[in-house]
Amino acid sequence: MITDTNISNKLSNAENKIIDELEEKIERELCEGIYEVFHLGYGTN
Repeated sequence: MITDTNISNKLSNAENKIIDELEEKIERELCEGIYEVFHLGYGTN
């Protein structure tokens, strides 16, 4: 049986999953960007 609570829980779970994936993506891209800045900025010139 589908209930409002069931739908709400499924939406909440989906939202949490999306947020977690976005946070991981942002963190990974920030780390890569910071690495590139230091690597290019302080590399062997």
